[in-house]
Amino acid sequence: VREGLLEAGYPGAGEMVIWETGEGLVADQTASVDYKRSKAKTLTDHIVGYEETHPNAPVHILGFSAGTAEAIFGLEELPEEIKVDNVVLLGASISQDYDLTEALRRIDGKLYVYTSTHDEMLGFAMKFTGTTDRKHHVPGAGISGFVLPEGASEETRQLYDEKVVTIPWNKEFEEDGDEGHHFDNVNMPFIRDHVAPLFMGGTVPSLDQG
Repeated sequence: VREGLLEAGYPGAGEMVIWETGEGLVADQTASVDYKRSKAKTLTDHIVGYEETHPNAPVHILGFSAGTAEAIFGLEELPEEIKVDNVVLLGASISQDYDLTEALRRIDGKLYVYTSTHDEMLGFAMKFTGTTDRKHHVPGAGISGFVLPEGASEETRQLYDEKVVTIPWNKEFEEDGDEGHHFDNVNMPFIRDHVAPLFMGGTVPSLDQG
């Protein structure tokens, strides 16, 4: 990820927020929501601290796999007056019906969700582990995107409509080594050509084409 951002000429600083259990991917996925929320506070604190020392500087968040819950939980804990610019979720194992309302209120730009029906980690393994926000029998958002939560308010519907952008896998991604599998879109070429531009004022080419 770091190499991809640098190759794209991303001009900002970057920081990896460590939250994992240290016991492997399954343990990270199945760790409790309470554990994940406690670790997400680190992200929140870093953003608040950065805003204090660099007021009005852009802030972007990239979450991958179980770390997509950390991104969302961290956003939810931000003071209402602090906003981030854009958020990108890759291989999202947070449930597709998770209520994003609080998180979206703290995003000025867009929440981009890359999806793939070829992702066997989400499509098969997660049937046994559950989602990272600890739901079973509910698909992860990384398969086909988020859906409105049951009983969504008018505000929630508007936030989803204005801010959530779902980007399904397509064969053009193969040029950057992404065949739709779980770890493909965190390789250097994909980050360089698809993620970094979103953090640098670009847009999604497929959406530009209608």
